[in-house]
Amino acid sequence: MRKLELIKITLCLIFTVTNFLFAEENSSLLNKAAELFQKEKKDIKNFKVEQEVISKIKESSSSVTEKRIQVGYYKYPDEYIFICKEIELNGIKQILAKPLIEKTSKSEVDWLSVEGLKSYSFQSFYSDSKMIKFLVSPNKIQTGYYRGQLWLDLKTARILKIFKEPIIKKKEIISYSIELNFEKDFGYQVPSRTFLSSIYNINGKTTEVQVEAAFKNYLFNQDLSQELPK
Repeated sequence: MRKLELIKITLCLIFTVTNFLFAEENSSLLNKAAELFQKEKKDIKNFKVEQEVISKIKESSSSVTEKRIQVGYYKYPDEYIFICKEIELNGIKQILAKPLIEKTSKSEVDWLSVEGLKSYSFQSFYSDSKMIKFLVSPNKIQTGYYRGQLWLDLKTARILKIFKEPIIKKKEIISYSIELNFEKDFGYQVPSRTFLSSIYNINGKTTEVQVEAAFKNYLFNQDLSQELPK
């Protein structure tokens, strides 16, 4: 009987120590990923990227597919400019009198930023010989914060994929999620593909929106003064 008790205690200790070491390794990898992300964030003063954006909008009685060929620009710290040069609606090319210009800025907290590590909790739930997946959730429920998954490369600590959805949604939004994929190495950790999926209910009408974007030919830290709109 005493031997069985000793075996149980030993197994329990082994399990506890193993979990502790595993947690320590995960924490170390997460810190390494954060350091790499924060360094790159400081190094990138601007970039230019070619984009192909396909949007599918579906309502009960109709659907529209829009394809855009555009160039995206980023300016430190969080300014984005998009210049659309070509649009197709349901396969028909549209005539643009002049390029369409959109400007936006990013206000959300990056998970791997200094503030993000303080504001979010990370719990590993899957790993293999190449990667590890974390469940990410904010420590406080507040507008502008997201929950989701973060996938990291085990060897390099680079981001492989991010999946996220807002904690608090506007009342007309039924569902909203964003997926960012980092399969290609562009020198810095920037997405090669993104996918947005959302469902809205406005005045009793349901609208489904899916937006898929592919990115290529990134140029970092170039003189963009002659290209950007004044």
